[in-house]
Amino acid sequence: MDKNSRTISQNRRWWFLWLLATVILPATSGVLLPLMPRGAWTEVWVLVALVILALHLITSAKLDERIPSWITGLLILGGWIMIPMSFFFGCAAFVGGRS
Repeated sequence: MDKNSRTISQNRRWWFLWLLATVILPATSGVLLPLMPRGAWTEVWVLVALVILALHLITSAKLDERIPSWITGLLILGGWIMIPMSFFFGCAAFVGGRS
């Protein structure tokens, strides 16, 4: 296996982790939040939010070292916009389902 294919494989892994931290984990947290009792496990939710934020920042920086730093900044900014949106859509999944 040559160096280029190894770089592509590692890059795919970082992209997957970026999508996980930016879309999947916040949406899953949003789905689970309405199921929890009110006020329960506040510390757990703060820890989850910090883990998501740290994973997002690390993966944004590690995606590809060859890209310019302004693109990395756009990835971080775009992720910060997408994380609350994903969380909101996860929470909104239950709005029409409850009676």
